[in-house]
Amino acid sequence: MRARTSLHRLRRHRGALVALVLAVACFVSVPLAVLGLARALTHHRHAVTADAAPQAGASVRDGPLTFVVDRVRCHVARVGPSDSPVRPEHGQFCQVNLTIRDVGDGPVVFEAAAQRATGSGGAFYLPVPAADLAVNGASDAIAPPDLAGDPVAGDTEAPTPAPDPPLKPGESRLVVLVYDLPAGVTLTAIELHASVYTPGVTVNLP
Repeated sequence: MRARTSLHRLRRHRGALVALVLAVACFVSVPLAVLGLARALTHHRHAVTADAAPQAGASVRDGPLTFVVDRVRCHVARVGPSDSPVRPEHGQFCQVNLTIRDVGDGPVVFEAAAQRATGSGGAFYLPVPAADLAVNGASDAIAPPDLAGDPVAGDTEAPTPAPDPPLKPGESRLVVLVYDLPAGVTLTAIELHASVYTPGVTVNLP
């Protein structure tokens, strides 16, 4: 009789121990599963956002301007006249050819300094003033004082020519933005702005 009681108690304790182990396993595994699901959803959301951005060649609008990225060319060793070329300081120039159009009701000054490009390493870049001047014959890519940490702001020899005249309503213009990137880095996207105060629109680059 005493042996049966001990066996019954042992079985009951073993069952309680198994239940405790299962409860602990569920307590640990469920939060981990939830965390894994959250990470997967976040990654998917970021991928969808990137994929949903317009591609080069599409017409996009920010404020009173529309933009079309016509061409992207990297590994450029120099720009400007052969007798006084402008060379990259960090490895290579990447040129982005844009067609811009004023679709608003008044004149608009295109601000090259507001066009921020993103590289394959995750860093962002602003147009180089000297290269902007050499390619377009005018430049407004002079960074304002509050951008002291940006590549353009560190250019102490930046030219100070007058910018291009404003675009009139309905007028289009071809411009080339020139970025100085390290060798081996490519441009992955560009954020286009009608001005530094507008939200901007991101275009994925090939």
